Amino acid sequence: MTPAEVFKQNKYIVFDGVLQKETCEHLTDYMFLKKEAGYLEPPVALGGTDTQCPKSWSIYGDPAFDSILRKMAPSLSKMLGEELVPAYTYARIYEPGEVLEWHVDRPSCEISGTMTLGLADIKELWPIYVGTPGSKEKVGNPIMIGVGELMMYQGEQVPHWRDRFEGQWQVQVFFHYVKANGPHAKEHAKDGRPSLGIFKSSTEYDKQTKRIIEYANGAKPVEQETKTVVKESPVTTLKPFTFEA
Repeated sequence: MTPAEVFKQNKYIVFDGVLQKETCEHLTDYMFLKKEAGYLEPPVALGGTDTQCPKSWSIYGDPAFDSILRKMAPSLSKMLGEELVPAYTYARIYEPGEVLEWHVDRPSCEISGTMTLGLADIKELWPIYVGTPGSKEKVGNPIMIGVGELMMYQGEQVPHWRDRFEGQWQVQVFFHYVKANGPHAKEHAKDGRPSLGIFKSSTEYDKQTKRIIEYANGAKPVEQETKTVVKESPVTTLKPFTFEA
């Protein structure tokens, strides 16, 4: 079966080798640096607002990730058999004890992807579960997404979740698209923003700037030091991914 046929039948597909190990290592370091500098939204207990994953650190629409979102669009469109328009990205550093509750996505996540960038130990790789479209039952297949691999799924239709995270940390980035010829293209392209790589409102910039200044003045949470480790994913039989020229 072609990738497009697999995606149409299963509502999801996993691609291998989308980003190289060195690139993932760089982006993992990038996320930890942004965390240290105050750019990331902190856990809810520290004043953050990401109630879906309240223990984690996150960032919306980062320019580095939005640029990858845009670059992947032509290749993904060809491989999935559907012209895609970039909406937005969201990245997290998952912390111990985190849970991603069962849910389906909003319209801006019509066609979505999730990629593992780094984790403390490959043995602690955190599976994502994919359920049956239309079902309300929390029954599904666990999918292990290695470093640099990308699971694309039909976010509005496919329920997905993660059970309690028992590892030390895992860095994940989400790539969200809408169908160019679908019902959400006009309203949700770029997630309603005038450009990729920016927040949706000036309020978000005010919050982030205030946090960066506070961190620069020494007013930031004291946490245990984490060591960045990225290991090679095991050999897989996943669909290979190739960027279009």
